Amino acid sequence: MPSYPTSVWAPTQKAAGNTIDASHINDAQDEIVAIEGGLRNGTAPLNSSGSTVATLQAGASTFSVRPIEPPPNAVRVQSTIIDLTNNTTLAINWTQQTFAINSSIHSTGTNPQRLTPQTTGVYVVAAMLDLSQALTASTGGLRLQILDSSGGQVGHSGIGGTFPNGVTAMGLKRFDDLTGSTQWVRVEAVMTDASTHSLSTNSWASLYKL
Repeated sequence: MPSYPTSVWAPTQKAAGNTIDASHINDAQDEIVAIEGGLRNGTAPLNSSGSTVATLQAGASTFSVRPIEPPPNAVRVQSTIIDLTNNTTLAINWTQQTFAINSSIHSTGTNPQRLTPQTTGVYVVAAMLDLSQALTASTGGLRLQILDSSGGQVGHSGIGGTFPNGVTAMGLKRFDDLTGSTQWVRVEAVMTDASTHSLSTNSWASLYKL
């Protein structure tokens, strides 16, 4: 009768010159068959709580708490009221944070226009710029660009004429190597209109890893 699965097999210590008995081999065979059968048929206990392969395959769990996962690689930022100069490109400084996983992904004081990934992978970058008032001239416009640290375009969008005063853009960016180089994304805005405009505090940007 095998010890498994209710206990651990504890054979007696053998010494040189002992006579090999049939039970020595038979007991070992019984343990092997019991273990293989438990694994093959889904009845093998996996830990002291008695969880079995079949139980876990059926979707049940004996975890008393959810396993700890690494924090998401994500940040969402907002701006204060920012004045826009006609036909002048402006990199937006994000001086407020809705949330950030750490101070390395974004700083409100040092290079606040940068959103910096912390691990390699594919990221979603999104931004929304909201004007304090609608464009007034039929030839007026607002353009939003999301650029990486090399100046490559991740996403862009724009509005023109007397359209509503918000514009949104989104794009994907893959960061393969963060060592030995500066990797980040920023948001730029350029406005053309007869009137003076400002970005409202509804403007935001986000970066998160897929």
